[in-house]
Amino acid sequence: MNGIGYTIAGIYTMPEHLGVHFDGREIYVTNVLARERAVYVEPPAEEALAEELNVRQLIVVHGPKGEGKSVLTRVVLARRILRDRAVVVEAGADVAKLKQVIDEIRRAGREPVLYFDPSQPGHYPQRPWERERYMPTALDGLRALTAIRMAVYDKNVAAVAVLSYDQHRIATEEGILGGHAEVVTMGDDFFLQSLADSYSGRRGCSDAVYEMAESWFENHVDNGATVAALAGDWLKRQGCRHEAAAAEAFRRAADKALDFALDYIWHAVLGGNRRAANAYAPLLVLKGLYGSISMELMEKVAAILGTSLDETGDSMAARWLAMRHGGTLEEAVKVAAKQVLERKRFEPEELYNAMLRGAAELRKRNIFDMFNNQRR
Repeated sequence: MNGIGYTIAGIYTMPEHLGVHFDGREIYVTNVLARERAVYVEPPAEEALAEELNVRQLIVVHGPKGEGKSVLTRVVLARRILRDRAVVVEAGADVAKLKQVIDEIRRAGREPVLYFDPSQPGHYPQRPWERERYMPTALDGLRALTAIRMAVYDKNVAAVAVLSYDQHRIATEEGILGGHAEVVTMGDDFFLQSLADSYSGRRGCSDAVYEMAESWFENHVDNGATVAALAGDWLKRQGCRHEAAAAEAFRRAADKALDFALDYIWHAVLGGNRRAANAYAPLLVLKGLYGSISMELMEKVAAILGTSLDETGDSMAARWLAMRHGGTLEEAVKVAAKQVLERKRFEPEELYNAMLRGAAELRKRNIFDMFNNQRR
């Protein structure tokens, strides 16, 4: 198997390759949201995923962003490496090469499990409060699921795909998934509390962090796990001297969750592509100011601006803009649109500049006035 690494995104033969460490009764995870490895907290859906993985089929793990889907999947796959000597193959879009890899692994006497996670933990900053950024896969990358699905049926192999709510909905609407089993993840109160406790190293104020994270979860329906883990990690390094420290940790964690969302919009929705940004950034501004925009209205605005949504060749971005997201993504779009109008810069800079140009075009063509008049 030594010569096949170039054909796919990654081959993992040890739990540590997945950022999972078994130490006696404890399981630790790294490359997620903490500077140091943290004690793994079992999400409610782990047993369901492990059970589905006993069948050679495509399994889709989906749910809100920031609820522990990726960590859950990696731990379950790591257990499978230990128990069955499985080889985890992080799959790409070339179905012929993917089948070749499957055959070579089986000739070596081991069984492959395909793995696809367009927003995996390794893409998050290793140091949460520093400036490293993660680079999520563009929505168009979801088309790799077609190759994975073909390999599952042609080679009788198990596969796990990890998708956020918006990715799952788009993949379903595009007809990419086909037949598959589903495991839906959603953090509960005990899980959030345990997560804050784990990442803080049990510094004594995790209850306060948990209560704030619970409030966040009630208002956002996503990122409860991300906020709890990030806040806990900050407290582990800064210490928990009083309740104000917990409030500061939560504030930093909530801000970082919004930063992740803005990065996701630039890299995943717009593909990190200036051409796509020129077409869609004006619509992002309108979405942030006025809420969801129908496909029909998007096409009308594009015509007024003298552009076409077809210019980018990416219907997925348009589908994403037409969706109601709620939670952190919706808040991030609103915050970005407001800051653009106030000329308050934010990261990623490319997204800010694209939305700034978009707002200028909207103002020049009197489109803001058109929307304001419609609301009266």
